[in-house]
Amino acid sequence: MAVTGDLKSTERIWLLVLCLLSASVHVLGQGLYPSQATVLGSDSVAQTLLQLYKSSQAWKLSYRLSPKSACSSTAPKPTLPNLCAASPDGARNYAQTAQLMLATSPQVYSSKDPRQTGGLNLAGQVGDQDPCNTCTAFAVTSAAEMAVASVQRIGIQQISYSPQSLYYCTGIPRDCTTGWTLPQAVQQFVARSKQIPTAQCLPYKPDPIGLYTPQQLCQGVCAAVHPYALQGQFSSKQISSIPSAQQHIRQYGGVITRFDVYDDFRAFFANATNAKQVYRPKRSSNLAFGHAVVLVGQELMGVKVGRWRILQGCL
Repeated sequence: MAVTGDLKSTERIWLLVLCLLSASVHVLGQGLYPSQATVLGSDSVAQTLLQLYKSSQAWKLSYRLSPKSACSSTAPKPTLPNLCAASPDGARNYAQTAQLMLATSPQVYSSKDPRQTGGLNLAGQVGDQDPCNTCTAFAVTSAAEMAVASVQRIGIQQISYSPQSLYYCTGIPRDCTTGWTLPQAVQQFVARSKQIPTAQCLPYKPDPIGLYTPQQLCQGVCAAVHPYALQGQFSSKQISSIPSAQQHIRQYGGVITRFDVYDDFRAFFANATNAKQVYRPKRSSNLAFGHAVVLVGQELMGVKVGRWRILQGCL
């Protein structure tokens, strides 16, 4: 699901939401309820991506050695894909388009690295939802800030949306345990993007034991909407292409997705030796809860599928 919008400068804001959902029942814990959607990241998708990546690197090497030969229909290695005529929108051949995108993508990219973003940090700080089920609000507002910063070419610290406002001030009573689906959170943000105040005006104030009224939860020190937030319109759509997600991160800062947390997750990172390792759930582990996160980068690791960099991670 992607959120888009037209700016007055005729540029576009894109906020991408990928629902990587693999559960069909409500899983409580962080506030993200699953909804029905195509699963990205399953074994079959991973194997497909691996084959696409291998083909893209083979063509990339062939093109480096001889561009004319690599683009010729009579190339000496006919098993290599001819990506020179691949359709940019993937309408004619998705596999060729995906391979072309992988072949022309950087091996490593992060929206937090100014060396790769033209001197700007396009990814903010990790949010802390405390004990409340508000991860969706943090993920959506963070990705919206990245989209605005990417299009306006400003540092992420110059734009903010209040996750408190997005979650609690919907006109429908909500509490700390209510939770949300990503589509619902995105739809709410699209509808209210020009009314959501800055995080400075309405700071996050968790209410785990129900001390505050809905009015108190939505009463900030001011009601100012950030000027940059008034210069565009958001809309949404869902996408299911991993190469497109990688491209989107490079263009617009981040992608919102569902991260399924299994019951061995905390134990894995409790081991200090795993601090910089890639987490993979054991086959014997069970799904604990769903968590909304923002992907801000990727690494293509040789012939491996690679890994994502995650901003939203307070569990």
